[in-house]
This record gives sequence, C-alpha cells and structure tokens, in this order.
Amino acid sequence: MKTSSNKGGSILFALGILLVILYAWTGPRGTTPEDASEFILTAFFKGLPHPPGYPLFVWLGHFCSYIPWGSPAQKVAFLSELCIAGCAVVWGLWAIAIFQNILIAAWVTLTFGLSLPIWSSAQLVEVYPLHTFLLTLAFFLAFQITQSEENLTNKRLFFFFGLILGLGLANHYPLVILAFPALAALFYPFKDKIFGVTQILSIVSGVSLGLLPYLHLWFVHHYSEFIFSSPIQNTSDFFDYLLRKEYASNDRSKVFSFREVGLYSRVGLKMLFWAFSPLVFLAALFGSRRFIQKCENVTFPLALILGTLSSFLFLFFFWQPDYYRLAIELFETFHGFALGCFLLFAANSLWSLLQGKQKSQNLLFLFIVPLFLLLSNFKPLDRRTDTFTKDYASLILDSLPPRTLLLVKGDADAGILTYAHFLENQRPDITLISQVAALLPKKPFDRATDIPQNQHQIALLNLISSHLAIKRPVFSIGPVEYFSPQTSPFPLKTKNYGLFQEIYENDPAPERDFSDLISKETAFLDTVIDPPFEANFQHYRNRTIADVCHALLVAGGDHQAFEVIPRCQWLKGQWLHVEKKDLEGADRIFLTAIKGSQLSQDSERADMGKDFLLNRIKILETHPEMDSVSQRNFLEETFKISMPLALDFKTCKNNLAPRLLRLATSSGFEKEASSIRKAFSDCSF
Repeated sequence: MKTSSNKGGSILFALGILLVILYAWTGPRGTTPEDASEFILTAFFKGLPHPPGYPLFVWLGHFCSYIPWGSPAQKVAFLSELCIAGCAVVWGLWAIAIFQNILIAAWVTLTFGLSLPIWSSAQLVEVYPLHTFLLTLAFFLAFQITQSEENLTNKRLFFFFGLILGLGLANHYPLVILAFPALAALFYPFKDKIFGVTQILSIVSGVSLGLLPYLHLWFVHHYSEFIFSSPIQNTSDFFDYLLRKEYASNDRSKVFSFREVGLYSRVGLKMLFWAFSPLVFLAALFGSRRFIQKCENVTFPLALILGTLSSFLFLFFFWQPDYYRLAIELFETFHGFALGCFLLFAANSLWSLLQGKQKSQNLLFLFIVPLFLLLSNFKPLDRRTDTFTKDYASLILDSLPPRTLLLVKGDADAGILTYAHFLENQRPDITLISQVAALLPKKPFDRATDIPQNQHQIALLNLISSHLAIKRPVFSIGPVEYFSPQTSPFPLKTKNYGLFQEIYENDPAPERDFSDLISKETAFLDTVIDPPFEANFQHYRNRTIADVCHALLVAGGDHQAFEVIPRCQWLKGQWLHVEKKDLEGADRIFLTAIKGSQLSQDSERADMGKDFLLNRIKILETHPEMDSVSQRNFLEETFKISMPLALDFKTCKNNLAPRLLRLATSSGFEKEASSIRKAFSDCSF
C-alpha cells in the first residue's frame, strides 16, 4: 500500500498519540527508585543532577513541570512518554522513506513502541528516552541527507542535523559518541560530497548551538539550591563535572574482565531475541543475507549493525561495570536507539524475504507481532498500582516527631523521601539534609572539596548539635556517615528503631511512641512481596525492603519476606547467629540466601560469604565432638561454597578472602590457600 509522505506522516503521528496515551495510562503515578526523584527535583527547581549534569533534560523537564494535571512525577514523565512515542514515529517515517509503504511503516512504529524495554523506558523519568529520540532523529536526518543530490547541498538540512546532534551531546554525550561509528558508515559513500566547507560549517554551527545548554552548569547556583555537588566556579570544575571525575572509580570495576563482557552480551542477546518477539529476531537473522545483497549501498546495513552494537557492545570500552542487578538494570535502559536500529534492520530483512509477495494481506499478517506485544506486555507494565515509593516515604516521614531534622543517606532512601517532602509537601515541618551533601539544600559541607574525613565529621557534628541545642529531634537513616566503630566512633548517643535511629546527647533517651511501626512495616512488606506488575529497578527496591526487614527484626516481628528475599534472609541469618545463637538455623538461612543472590553485587556476596564462614567456624568450635572425617567433609563443603564468592571479588577490600585464607592454612587446605594467595597477591593479607 503505497502512500504519500504527508498521508503516511499523519497516520504515524496518530499512532504516536495513541502510544503517548498508553504510556501515560499505564505509568506509575508517583516517583520510582534509582535516579527518578533526583531528575524530577532538578527539573522542578532548575537544578543540577549528578555528573555530567544533563542540562537539556533539566530544562525540558522544567517546561513539563507546568503541565496542569498529574503528580509532579507524572508531569516530568510526560517528557519520556513524548520522546519514546516520537522516536517510534521517526522510525516509522524512516520506513516510509525506504519502502514507500504505510503498512510496513505503521508496523515498525507499533512494534517499536509496544516492545517491553521501550514501553518500560517511556514510563521512567530518565535521560535515556530523550537521548533515544534525539539520536534517532539525528540519524534520520543524516539518512535524508544521503537520499538526493539536492539534500547533499542543503545547508539548512546540515544545520538541523548538527543542531539535533549537539542537543543529543547536551543530554547524554557518552552514548551519542558510541554511535559515531554507525554515523560514519552511513555517511561514508558520500564523503566527497558531504565534507565540503559549507556543509562542515553548517554542522559545526548547529552542534555549537545545540551545546549551549551546558551554560546551565555555570549559572545554576544563581537560581537553584538543588545542586548535586557544589557550584561550578571555574573551567577545571566545569570539565571535572562534564567528564564525571567524581564517578571515575564507579565507572570502571576492578573485577571487570572478559567474563563480564560475556555475561552482558548474553543479556543483550536475550533482549534482542525477546524485545520484538522471536519472530522478528529470526527474520533479521535469516533475511539479513538477502537484505545486504539487495541493498545498493552495503554501508547502510553496516550502519544499522553498528548502531545496534553501539550500546550493546561498544559501551564496554568506556563503562566497565561489575555484573550485578543494578548494573544490569541500568544496562537494559541504554538501548532504545540500538533496538530501533535492530528493528529497522529486521524490517529490511522482512521486506527482502517478502520480495515479490508484498501484498496487503501478507503485510497485515505481520501485525500479529505488535498485537502480541500489546497483550503480553500490558500486565507487567501496568504500573498504575505501583505505590512503593509513596508507601516507603509515608512509613518514614509520618512516623517522625514534629520539627525533626532527618539525615538521609543515599540512593535508596534520599530521592524517595525528598520527592515526597519537597514536591508532595509531605511533612513540611521537618528538615531533610543529606549526610553526604548531595543535591539537597542546606549542605553540611562542600561535597566537591577534597577535605579530610575529620572535617566531614566536624561539619556533621556541628549541624546535629545546633539542632539539639534548640530542642529539635534529630534522626538519621542508618548510621551517620564518616564515622566508624573501629577507628572513629560516633561520639553522640543513639537509639535504634530499625528504620531510623535517634541521635541525642544526654541520658535518658527521649521517650518516643513507635508502637505502631510493626504493623506499618508489615503492611508495607505485604504490598511489595508479590506485585501484579513488573517492578523496575528491583535492586533499590530490595535494598529498601531489606531496611524494613531489619526494622522488623529489631522490633521482634516476622514476615514472609524473610523466606523469599535474599537480603532479608541474610539479615535473619545474622540475627539468628548474633542474637539467638542458633548456629544451625543461621547456616540453613545463609545457604538459601547465597543461592538466591546470583545477581547481587560481588562485594555483597563476599560479605554474605564472610557471615556464612564465621557462622561455620563457630559451629566447629561448639562441636568439639565432631570426628575428623566429618570435620573434613564439613570444611570441604564450606570451601566449595565460599571460594567462588571470594574469588569473584578480587580487591583488597574483600573481607571474606583473608578469613578464608587463615582457615585454609590452619586446616591444611593448601590448594585453596594457594588459590587465594595467587588471586590476592597485591594484598597484604
């Protein structure tokens, strides 16, 4: 069914509107874990999120904050919904330009927009949907440039291409840079005509204009208190922020190796196989040869392949993460553009397979794919009932006494609580301050300044004392940062209530009535244990759930979460070991937690192994009657379970390895001792 570009564009635009409605209808009504709250806050208050700052997202999100309906989270989420739907339309327009057929173009638009990773990303307040839209639009403009002699000399088209590319760099420059090989392949056959002075000047002027949002980093401290680090005062500060200097140690894991590349490649292949249904993957596979043979310019399919690889593979030249749940969940959000390239490659392969058979009924049969995606993805992505963050914020904030100073800690709690406090106006009487001086107003010290640890301690103590002096209650989420029981104990008194602790100066401790906390914690766990939707960023949810499980243990409560969530199982094992002295019970629970923690961070699994090992050593000490054969078998099993946990975390901060080495040496397990010494040869233990 051939169609005019105007009519085809109108149909695709209508499909885009339907996608926006679908995303908005099924999206969560509030914020979600990970960085969503940070981006919502910085959008509303024109602030500065974590490096490299994402200035374009901040300002576009700020414009969305004026939408007259929805919660603050829904207003900023509209930007993601619009970008993903717009991206689906651009892929459809690209299909029209190639095939001159509205059916295949509509199929591309719907298949892209209804796939699980794409639909899911449209519901999140993140920078990646905007990145996907800008990069897709830039590549579509690049493709249009190559389609005629007139376009190859069109200065305006080159300028707009440069502008969109520059805006993409002002949003998420690392992922844009990774797509440059695909862009080079697209332009290569026309290099003699494209790289003239006029064209280059047009691109450079467009890119320069597109980069102007980075001026926001210089001036943000004049109009916003919501700055992740500290005011940018000079060129060095600017480039340190832009190049993510503060995150340098986080971006490259010390344990990254070919093993991690293989594990992430498996995740990527699985995503490609299921994203648009196995039918599309197989069509891309079996039709690729005919597509490449029929293509007048072999660099076009090469550009689509390189675009697919841009984030699925090339990413690891720059980002070398440990393989664990959070990194996997982040990895799965990067691929909107790459998935679009793969889908367009698959569409070309399908078109080639149907050569001579492109009748309407054949193409209509393909619409079983988007129908299948809609039916299979609606339930897991219907996140309207996702009240996780709202429930957690209420659990904490509504329990605190009036006029409290609350010291929030990090990624798992700070964003959720500050969103509820500053944007939902929950508990306006309390004061929220970050222990690590990130994002929130009233910072206790300058995060970006490399000052000695004791000065961080002094700043926090001065802050706490100033509030205690005027009789304001002071609470913290978890222990106060920068203090250590071994090296620098916290000098003030604390009373632990599980979810939070109160800080005070003189005995007796303040009398507080938290008698209803157990019922609140149990009700919270009831809602999160088996949600009807697919929970996004489960890593942070599990951390928060574990905090509630810990609070329940402190209060003497129990819940099903201790049976099914590895972090909660681990905590119960520690509790049985320390409080109940039930070593055999703790051993069973530690074994179950370790088996269920395959996607936990290597450092966390090593800590699990340490607790398991200490409990096993204690079992040996309390059973001197155990004969030598039974003891040997017990130790062999212990090493079999513990050794992989230790060797997967090859850093000197490993708390399991030195203990395992001492046990191996003292009990005559020379092979295991040798393996540990070899793996940790740079360490002093």
